[in-house]
Amino acid sequence: VEIDATQLAVDILVDLLFVSDIVVIFFTAYFDEREALITDRWMIARKYLLGFFFVDVISVFPGELLVSLIEPELASQARVVKLLRLVRLGRLFKLKRLLLLIEEKLHITLQM
Repeated sequence: VEIDATQLAVDILVDLLFVSDIVVIFFTAYFDEREALITDRWMIARKYLLGFFFVDVISVFPGELLVSLIEPELASQARVVKLLRLVRLGRLFKLKRLLLLIEEKLHITLQM
């Protein structure tokens, strides 16, 4: 499976956006179960590290690139590439979580 330059550029751009999102989350306050606004950076980091941090990191990890560098013949097999892309499904969980939060806070229903 060959990737053209445009597809690679888009893939890198999306990965960079998700990496920047990971960084921003470490600085984003949240409401706890008592609806108190938590702004303490250590508490924010702890919550994220114990929550979706690993899903987010795995979803942006360049598995296909790593395999192609280690074993180029293996990376050319479509099955391996597709299995590595499954990891990126973690992004969908994050998107769903975000949509639910928006619906809850704004009291609206978003169709997806």
